[in-house]
Amino acid sequence: MRKQMFIRRESGKAYAASWWLSDGHAEGPSQIKSGSLAEAAAAAEGMRVIALVPTCDVLLASASVPATQRRRIATAVPYALEDLLAEDVEKLHFAIGAKEFGNTVACAAVSHAVIKQWQAEFETSGLQVAALYPDVFGVSVQPTEWTLLLEDQGALLRTGPQAGMALDRENLQDSLMLMLASLGEAKPACLRVIDVRADEQAPLMLDASIEIEWTPSNDPAISVLATNLDEANAIDLLQGEYSKREQLSKLWRPWRAAAALLLVWVVAQLAAMGFEYRQLQSLSIAQRKQAEEIYTQTFPESRKGQDLSVIRAEMKRKTEALRGGGADGQGAFLTMLSDVGEPISKAPSVALERLSYRVGEINVSFSIADVQQLDELKQKLAATGGLVIEIQSAAQRDGKVDARLNIAKAGT
Repeated sequence: MRKQMFIRRESGKAYAASWWLSDGHAEGPSQIKSGSLAEAAAAAEGMRVIALVPTCDVLLASASVPATQRRRIATAVPYALEDLLAEDVEKLHFAIGAKEFGNTVACAAVSHAVIKQWQAEFETSGLQVAALYPDVFGVSVQPTEWTLLLEDQGALLRTGPQAGMALDRENLQDSLMLMLASLGEAKPACLRVIDVRADEQAPLMLDASIEIEWTPSNDPAISVLATNLDEANAIDLLQGEYSKREQLSKLWRPWRAAAALLLVWVVAQLAAMGFEYRQLQSLSIAQRKQAEEIYTQTFPESRKGQDLSVIRAEMKRKTEALRGGGADGQGAFLTMLSDVGEPISKAPSVALERLSYRVGEINVSFSIADVQQLDELKQKLAATGGLVIEIQSAAQRDGKVDARLNIAKAGT
């Protein structure tokens, strides 16, 4: 269980408080201190801070609203309580509690100015408050009973799971008598009194028809309140615009436009990347198809539909075989082609028609301007060395000579 600090802001004393520290274990040691909020903040490091604020500044009431959704209930409650309030509802903050019965819901009302002052004091002192409860919720309560916490400066009266009030010392007894009288037969069966006053004072004198259970206590009020606080049955005032979510929203709001622009930029970048990826994918498919066509044209005996990596490896192997030679003599092809290619390409008016190769020989068919140029070409080919040139045919046609040469390596 997490370590916690229960801090009680003192009524009428700015930046003053008492606090109770828990190590997170029910039987563990606790510390009770009082001082400034800044001193409390120094002791609260790493702890969950629960603040108890003066109930005298808060109205706890019940409102009858037909709505069922919490947001609609929060909207309807101020106007349901309007007749009970001395201030304009616009100046008040309303926190919603649990449903009691039927359409009745518990609620708490506090001035915006007051809760903002509390928050400012906590923040200025460095306290990060997780929950803000009226201090009367630290007074325990049982069904059909009321519980009264008597202090030197006043009293806290808990009348129900989410109901209670603060009473001043001077009018305490009269106020209790009037409330009990107004309830008639519906009054509680017992009034439990926890007396934490420093000085011994006379007990309360109330209607004899109600049982009073008196319990003097040497513990300070903050200890009683902290140990008896049941957050499940307490109304947290940090709701609506004062909730953690709303506070974060206020911090986030100025950055929304920038975040929206960043989001648009990210989406645009992703779209561009997606478009580029599709283009590259299309290009890859086209290149693969082109590679397959070149492969099947170059090596017609090869099997179609092979994987691109297989095609690359096969073309590399066959090309290296042509370059490097082998048992079948095909390695001489590129060498011979290099020897005969330059003279033929530089000969004037030569139009190549067909070229074939078999082991050690190239057979080439072409047309040339005349017989004289054919002889000159033959001499140039023979001058390269190592080649035997044989004119297999030469025929005049349409003002040109159609010729066929057989070129072989010497000694083959």
